Amino acid sequence: MRPHYYQTICGLLFAALTLTIAAGEETSLTFNVTDEVDDDAASQENAGPNAENVSHLLQEDTPPPPVGPQVFETGPTSPLAARELSASLFGGVGTSESLLSANRRSVAEGLASGAVLGSESRFLVTSDAGSLLRKSSSVLGVTAQRRSPIMNDPRVRGSSLGQLVASGSYWFPARPDLDTLVSKIDSHIIQDVIVIKGPYSVRHGPGFSFMDFELLGTPRYASGPRIEASTSLDYSGNGAQWYGRQFVWGGGENYGYRVGYGHGTGNDYRTGRGDRIPSSYNSRNFDAAYGFDLGDDSSLEFMYLRQEQTGVELPNNVFDLRYLETDAFEVSYEKRYGSFYDLFTLDGWYNQTRFDGDNLGAGKRAFMPILDTIGWNGTVEAQNMSTGFTSALTWGETDGCHLTVGADLRYLRQNIDEFDETTVFFGPPLNRYTFGDGLPENFPVPDAQSVNPGLFLEMQKHVSSRMTVKGGARLDWVHTDAASTAPLANRTTGVTNFEDFFVVDSLDRQFTMASLFLTAEYLIDENVTATFGGGYAERPPTMFELYSASPLANTMAQIATSLVFGHPRLDTEKRWQVDVGLTAEYDDFRAGVAGYYAWVEDYITLDRFFMNPVADFPLYGFVNTELATLAGGELYAEYDISPSTTLFGNMSYVAGHDHTLDNTSHFGNYYGIAGFSLSRDASLLPDQPLPMIPPLETRVGVRLQEPYEARYGIELSARVVDDQHRVATLLLEQATPSFATLDVRAFWRPSDCLTFVAGVENLADRYYQEHLDPHRHRTPLGVSQSGVFQPGVSVYAGLEGIY
Repeated sequence: MRPHYYQTICGLLFAALTLTIAAGEETSLTFNVTDEVDDDAASQENAGPNAENVSHLLQEDTPPPPVGPQVFETGPTSPLAARELSASLFGGVGTSESLLSANRRSVAEGLASGAVLGSESRFLVTSDAGSLLRKSSSVLGVTAQRRSPIMNDPRVRGSSLGQLVASGSYWFPARPDLDTLVSKIDSHIIQDVIVIKGPYSVRHGPGFSFMDFELLGTPRYASGPRIEASTSLDYSGNGAQWYGRQFVWGGGENYGYRVGYGHGTGNDYRTGRGDRIPSSYNSRNFDAAYGFDLGDDSSLEFMYLRQEQTGVELPNNVFDLRYLETDAFEVSYEKRYGSFYDLFTLDGWYNQTRFDGDNLGAGKRAFMPILDTIGWNGTVEAQNMSTGFTSALTWGETDGCHLTVGADLRYLRQNIDEFDETTVFFGPPLNRYTFGDGLPENFPVPDAQSVNPGLFLEMQKHVSSRMTVKGGARLDWVHTDAASTAPLANRTTGVTNFEDFFVVDSLDRQFTMASLFLTAEYLIDENVTATFGGGYAERPPTMFELYSASPLANTMAQIATSLVFGHPRLDTEKRWQVDVGLTAEYDDFRAGVAGYYAWVEDYITLDRFFMNPVADFPLYGFVNTELATLAGGELYAEYDISPSTTLFGNMSYVAGHDHTLDNTSHFGNYYGIAGFSLSRDASLLPDQPLPMIPPLETRVGVRLQEPYEARYGIELSARVVDDQHRVATLLLEQATPSFATLDVRAFWRPSDCLTFVAGVENLADRYYQEHLDPHRHRTPLGVSQSGVFQPGVSVYAGLEGIY
């Protein structure tokens, strides 16, 4: 192991690139330009040879000051302006995309993609970025596993392993069942989120789906120095959840800043039957950004985020979090009008998360009585780190014809230690659990690291007045490795290192991967557009999938008490995907329909150990299945029956199949005991559904808004979720019945500087659970484990003032 040399490489390359650009240009480094362009002639005079290509982009892509996502300096004066203000709060497929900046809109309008505005978070009263995605109806095909009121794990078309980029930074969870990609990002500081639901991006790293978060920028004021502030407070009655936030921003002609602090607390919520679910928390978020301009065409911005969480109860997991801390740093450089390019961008980042948890709390023991029955006590601690850079050169307009080439580098580290002890003896046949002496043993992910340099190219061209094509290619190399030992690990397994534990010669892995895509957009007429395309991409196995030494993890979503084995012999997933779509937009009617099909080679799924040596705790292992398929579709429609009334509805569906159950098994191929891998026996079930796939979901409703100044608005909606009977029964996945919930939400703006929101979620107080919630079941020891059910009726209210 060489723990620091990758970090050194990252730092040297990032510094070298920055100094090279700075030395080669007459202007200095600055942040994203946010000044209004008052003199086009002056801009052209200072521009380089290609300024004509990007002057339009410079003017259109000036981000607005972060004055609070839902606050406007002046009220609307026309129905169109009022509609845009209402759309920024209500959201809606297609409508949200029209309010993005030119740069962001060019990404969101691509094939199989969509956008959510951060301003929706105030209307929906969301906590983290995951809850914003879960509650919003602006992006279809995106669901989320609700682990707690402040922790949501998003799933894009049934997959939970997406790439997350937040304002240029790359994030990944410290431990995937106790931390998520998006729970660290306060939804109140989000400008917008773009979700790409397929292998149709080469700028975000290797993967099949991507979530690109744009955080609030720093403002500029052409009239001179200025300072502003806002205060907000939200309350939800079910669980006594409070959230308060103070926000200050300001700046001048060539600099800007923002500082914010948010604090949220909550207690146990109650289901529709009145059952209390342990879900208390205490969360604190701090964010700051500072930007300055040293020229008319270049900018530099610094950003810092910190999150502290304590006393977080997770009802879907064996462990609760005593504390979790995240620190994130980012620097972004942008240069326009270069001597040989139109746009140069460089983003560098460093973020880390660390947490500590246990299962010793009274609420946890009462909710999961199996822990006391077998005397199972455990503690867990984890930490991760992500650092790297992304650099790109662009010729042309990013929202028009352009060519972009770039390079990036990601260096990741992860370490998990889980110390468990029990008074019940476990032993053969797997011979990995022979403890029961009441002494702790570590079931870790040993200190692991991954380095991923990549190169990418993207091009967009208008081939005719009606058709635009876009394509890209990417090449990646990934190297992973892990330590051979960990404290108190393998105390009773009979092996001395993790090479022997996993039955491999080395933990070192190297992957070379390629991705490419080609999409097209064709204007059938001025109102109807067709989109189609296809792509190929690969993703490497994560460090958790490669090196998990049987931690007690909620890997199978419906089972909170399960153990999982990783393995260093996993191969990369390889996906071919095609998408087709049709959208229509008229003055009072908007609609769209899309379908997709994906073939996945070496899909990483789960295998279950049939002869379970750990009684109540199922054993799973990660394995590649030779062929899996995913197919589905989405549709939406909105109709303005009057300037003040809109009807809307949408639907999304995905189905997944494992076609090669008899191809490989974790315990058979890796440990030579295939007879115990019942879940990979094709003679029992030749075509098993893929696990953890959400069911068909529909949302319908009506919106009422004041049409001229958007002073108030009301939305009544119904969410209807079909039963999910296509389940991986051999993996112990259970069917889930259908349900429907009603929500009503409203806002009122008595002035441009004051906004009230209120609403009721689950108006009918339904008692229900999502398909990805842990389900009730009786154990071999006769102890009933509690299932997790969603909150019953929840009344909430909030206000925000700007001054």
